[in-house]
Amino acid sequence: MKKGNLSVTSYLQNIKQICSTLASTRVQISMDELFLHALHGLPVEYDTITAVLCARENPVTFEELHEKLLDFEQNLIRSTFSTTVPITANFAAKPSYHNNRSQPNHASRPANNSNHMDRPAANNFGAQLAGQNNHRNRPRVTC
Repeated sequence: MKKGNLSVTSYLQNIKQICSTLASTRVQISMDELFLHALHGLPVEYDTITAVLCARENPVTFEELHEKLLDFEQNLIRSTFSTTVPITANFAAKPSYHNNRSQPNHASRPANNSNHMDRPAANNFGAQLAGQNNHRNRPRVTC
């Protein structure tokens, strides 16, 4: 029997059911055989845990096997999910006012307006905060 797309729990339940069916026909399967059949039916992704479980001096019980394989399955799911989520970043670039020759590109700049009515001068900032906004009706800023 192969695990295929089954969860570890479903896979081991199927193996246990097959063993129960065989036991009802008076065919006994040892825990070692059950253990080996369960491990041999796992896909390649489980080779690491299979090697670790086979290398143990003390054999694991069926419940311990289920617990260890379930933990391994959860780690596989987490690692698969974290590697399949696309990593994206938004790139924002400051507009360049220079062409390739490092000279100002006047076509990309706003027109130089001599009366500066669209924006306040830097020296008027304090006056604006105090409510003296140079002939404009703006609300007073208070903290």
